[in-house]
Amino acid sequence: MGSLSSGSGPEPAAAFWSALWLHGRWLLAIWLLGLTVVGMPFILALDFFKGVLVGFAIGTLVSQLSWRGFAFSLLSVVPPNLIGVPAYLAVSSASLAFSLYVIRNRFIRRKGSLLPPAAALAGTAAAMFLVLAAASAVDAWLSPSLMRWAADWAAASLNH
Repeated sequence: MGSLSSGSGPEPAAAFWSALWLHGRWLLAIWLLGLTVVGMPFILALDFFKGVLVGFAIGTLVSQLSWRGFAFSLLSVVPPNLIGVPAYLAVSSASLAFSLYVIRNRFIRRKGSLLPPAAALAGTAAAMFLVLAAASAVDAWLSPSLMRWAADWAAASLNH
């Protein structure tokens, strides 16, 4: 918070590419696990783990800074995750649907084409990658200014 108040921080373009790389790896993992039937429980575990990470970040800020930490987390953690988490859930749902399609129509009935559901999964993943790029932009350009404002506000309220 001290470095944010002084105006220093990561370069926005570098922060964008770093966040996009992180989101892209997460999305790729969910997509690849969706292509396999055995990856279904791991998709659910990744979704759970994402929730734990976001909750832990908010919980840590709140436990360390009380209501100022809550306000800081609303301005720093929540905005990119408000966009990113639904995108992850959409890709996870599409991946699980594809895996269930493979189980039903390839292992049990042994009929049906894989191309339409695979194309739907790929299209969903591509669309959600664009949504995650928007979340990365929020993380790189909007969140630092909101965090700087919150850090200044928290420091001013601590001094009074």
